[in-house]
Amino acid sequence: MTSLHSSRQATPRSASPRWRQAMPVNPRSLALLVALLALILFNVAITPNFLEWQTLSVNVSQVSTIAIVAIGMTLVIATGGIDLSVGAVMALAGALAPLIFLSEFGQQAPLAMTLVAIVVALAVAVACGLFNGVLVSRFGVQPIIATLVLFISGRGLAQVLTNGNLQTFDNPAFEFLGAGRLLGLPFQGWLV
Repeated sequence: MTSLHSSRQATPRSASPRWRQAMPVNPRSLALLVALLALILFNVAITPNFLEWQTLSVNVSQVSTIAIVAIGMTLVIATGGIDLSVGAVMALAGALAPLIFLSEFGQQAPLAMTLVAIVVALAVAVACGLFNGVLVSRFGVQPIIATLVLFISGRGLAQVLTNGNLQTFDNPAFEFLGAGRLLGLPFQGWLV
C-alpha cells in the first residue's frame, strides 16, 4: 500500500506531456495564428487591391471606433459583466464635444475650446461609467439593467442636445481626430 501511495506522489497531476513542454508556443495560439494567416491569404487571393495601402487605410479608419469601444467591453465581459450603454455614451460624448467648440467661447478661442471639448466629453463618458459602476457595485443592480438605464437615457440626451440633427462644423483641430493622417495612416488607428 505504501508503494502505491508513493507512486501517486511521484507523478503530479499537473504535469504535462513532454511534447507540450518542448513546444515554445501554446498550441491554441498557434492555431489562431494559422487561422489569421489563412484569412489573409484568402483575402489576397479573392479581394482585388487587398494589399494596397489605400485598403489598409480604409480598414483602419473603419475599424478604429469599434476597436476603441471593444477594448473597454473586453474588460467588462472578462470580469463577468455586460454593458449595453457603450454606444449611447459614445453618442452622448460625440454630441457634446461639438456643442462646446461651436459655442460663442469656442469661436473666440477655437484651439483652447477644442481641448476643453475633448476633456469634457471624456469626463462625461467617465461619469457615465461611474454611474453604471455605482449602480452595480454599491446598489447591487444587475449589470444588464443598470446599463440599460444609461442606454436609453444616453441616446435620449444625445438626441435632445443635437435636436435630432447631424452636427456639421468646420474645426480642423477636431476633424484631425477623425480624418487626419499621421505617417500615412489615419490618426484614429494611432489612437487605438
